[in-house]
Amino acid sequence: MSLGEVQGRLSEELENISTETLDQHKELKRVYLSALLRRESAARREGDLDTLQAIREEVVRIEHLERLTAPPSTTSETLRKLSSIVSEKINEIDQEAADKVSTLVTSLEAYSETQATEHTRRGNLNEAIAWRDWGRELNEQPDIAEILSVTVLPETAFTSDHASADQDSNLYTLREQKRITTQANEFSDSPALYEAGAEPKGDEKRISAHTPSAQGAGHTLMQATISLINEDDTISNHGGYSYEYTHKSHLYIARITFTPLPGKSLEPSLVVFDLFKRGSGSKRAVIRTDGMLIPAMASGDRWVADSGPYTYETTKYDSRFSHYDRESATADEFYGFIISIFNSQGELLLQRASERALGDYARSEVPDKFKR
Repeated sequence: MSLGEVQGRLSEELENISTETLDQHKELKRVYLSALLRRESAARREGDLDTLQAIREEVVRIEHLERLTAPPSTTSETLRKLSSIVSEKINEIDQEAADKVSTLVTSLEAYSETQATEHTRRGNLNEAIAWRDWGRELNEQPDIAEILSVTVLPETAFTSDHASADQDSNLYTLREQKRITTQANEFSDSPALYEAGAEPKGDEKRISAHTPSAQGAGHTLMQATISLINEDDTISNHGGYSYEYTHKSHLYIARITFTPLPGKSLEPSLVVFDLFKRGSGSKRAVIRTDGMLIPAMASGDRWVADSGPYTYETTKYDSRFSHYDRESATADEFYGFIISIFNSQGELLLQRASERALGDYARSEVPDKFKR
């Protein structure tokens, strides 16, 4: 699709998310208003003037609201309990919308980079610049910025045993990744976090992991295994007496399965995926760096984290009677990956590499693009 068509599809998707979110707010308002009116009737019967007045003020406040906002602080115990529940629900609704948009933006940023690279190779510099700038400015589009501006609501918001630490206490710009707990049948277009067993299945190769320079061994907090999803599909394969033509698609996903050691727990942490390509000679270069902020883990939790997919296509033409052989690819050849986990203060907790040769390329600090 052209850049204009992609922007059009994005606008449609944002509108769908906004409509769905607004519908959820309207339903929550209906339920909240019914609860308030029931409490109002009870307060009137009991002669509780303070509670009656507080509830009437809240009813007047929300009657003309299309989209609920957090209730103000109150001295009424009855209203304070209701406010806590409503604040929790508002936060859940808005955070769900923000997560959807964040996932969408991450996917489109990667897609725009791919398109910019492809147009650069073809010599279409104006197209390449347009795709690059569009991807870099996605978060600044008003509709996206508005949805992503959601913040955790005040003290009345619900907090569970697995609630994340105060976002201001860590140095990362990312929102906590939503964990997928039901069986996934398809790979995500962006980094994804799964309850162990819910991750999508594919051609998975277990990797004999290497710990670069003995850094981030992680033996005191967690244990982990890494693997590589590698799926090659033949799109076209035909030939004749004098030639053979093959067109294939390739997909690579770096995967880590990890769990705290018995009796240990893990604070919200950053998982970084560095994907590498072959360089000139023995050199290697980073294709892309993905990241996700995982929630706090309790002892006994076992999760699977996937990088975003790296995909490309190759074509190969072999001539049996001439030297007119050729090969081409739409992107660089995948070589390997390094997975690093940092705590909320940026300290390296664990690091694993798929290839021993990548040891010299291991990072010791959090990538700048994930820092506040």
